[in-house]
Amino acid sequence: EICPFGTVPSYTIVYIWSAEGGGANRDIEGFIHVFGLSKALDVACLENPVNFTWDLTYNDDAAAANVDHDWSHTKFGLSTSFDGIGNGTLTPGIFYQISMDDSVNTQNELWTGISYALSF
Repeated sequence: EICPFGTVPSYTIVYIWSAEGGGANRDIEGFIHVFGLSKALDVACLENPVNFTWDLTYNDDAAAANVDHDWSHTKFGLSTSFDGIGNGTLTPGIFYQISMDDSVNTQNELWTGISYALSF
């Protein structure tokens, strides 16, 4: 209950260690910081709420030498869940990423996903 109106903040920190083995990406090492918000939105025609998510990512040297320490991208998403067979839950989603630092990714991206989870 940090934020009003059911908005849920989040923060994720990731550290990537360099690999001991061979390969082109073995020297990638550094931090990634992800700041986000999510909100469940009631939609009259759906049984479960639609979850809106937004996050903003700061890449703090987690890649090859030519990657900037900068805000790399922001992502928006919508997903919802439906009761499945047995104790299953079907969750479709749609997401859009805006790239802000061309040293990481030069293209904006749109994708969808679907998952099915079983509880037992």
